[in-house]
Amino acid sequence: MRRRFWLVAAAMVASVLGLHSAQAAEVLKAGDRIVFLGDSITQAGAGPQGYVTMVRQDIDKALPDLKLEVIGAGISGNRVPNLEERLERDVIGKKPTVVVIYIRSEEHTAELQSLRHLVC
Repeated sequence: MRRRFWLVAAAMVASVLGLHSAQAAEVLKAGDRIVFLGDSITQAGAGPQGYVTMVRQDIDKALPDLKLEVIGAGISGNRVPNLEERLERDVIGKKPTVVVIYIRSEEHTAELQSLRHLVC
């Protein structure tokens, strides 16, 4: 299970950045932030064995000079409307460079599209 979450997280970050790790150092700047917004999966991902923590550790190892900040902003039970309610506080207020939204698959596509327009 842990391996699966790591693979999902790595794929999400690579997809959002649209880059290979070697290219990431050319695009990201020192002090940039990556925010993971979501529900219980993201909340657990910010724990000691979670995928957000693993992404943070791997980024710190691969790009130590950049001192990137990786923020886990998951709250159990949240749905898309809840994410919209806390966008300003948990995402926009943090001034992230990259935002990864990870929420359970039974969410409705229309809800996810509305959230995408608010973030982008």
